[in-house]
Amino acid sequence: MENKKETKTTKKPVEKKTTVKKTTVKKPVKKTAEKTISTKVEVKKEDIKKVEIKKVEKVSFKDKLKKFFNSPQPLFVVFIIIILGLLFYNVQYSKHDTIYIGQYEGDNGSIGTIHIFTNHKINMFYATAASYTGEDKQLYGYDIGYYYEEGEELVPFAVRSGKMDTAVSIKQIIAENSYFNISELTSSKSRFTENAMKKLDKLHFVVYGATQKDSDLVDYVVDFPIEFDHIV
Repeated sequence: MENKKETKTTKKPVEKKTTVKKTTVKKPVKKTAEKTISTKVEVKKEDIKKVEIKKVEKVSFKDKLKKFFNSPQPLFVVFIIIILGLLFYNVQYSKHDTIYIGQYEGDNGSIGTIHIFTNHKINMFYATAASYTGEDKQLYGYDIGYYYEEGEELVPFAVRSGKMDTAVSIKQIIAENSYFNISELTSSKSRFTENAMKKLDKLHFVVYGATQKDSDLVDYVVDFPIEFDHIV
């Protein structure tokens, strides 16, 4: 017989795993008793103040006017109105006062002094005699004096005219007729018209001459444009 070997198998003992459950233990909550505190406020009658209600009195417009005029405010208002009125009058008065001083110096002649003065009462124009050194001409007729610019035209302001049977030198005519001294009231407005007053700083001394006898045809002209300084 065959000998059989006996084989022993040894098995390791199986360990049983134990699972431990964690449990949280809640602490007991202490209940707090809510206390309600009631306070009684005792108000004594003596501490209550009586409030007096005043009646609103209606003030009439007449009473307001009396109160206003009895106060110093109207004096200030009147004083301010007077000052403003004086300032306005002074501005208007000073704007009307005007002085121009002019002269002419050129190759064909000169004029020493020309004055123009205007204010709210009187208007004045003054010009010394002009001297002429240009070409001499014999004239039978002339218009000589001062003109102001109106666009491209010259409008007469202070002018003298003449006709002769015998020809006269233009130098003599200018020497004898170029002096002017004119004054007139502002109410007159003969020469110092509203249109002229606006353009007195643009004057020309002009001679329109006729070299043909008994002819009104102007065939010779002398023109001195005046330079002015506005003083006031």
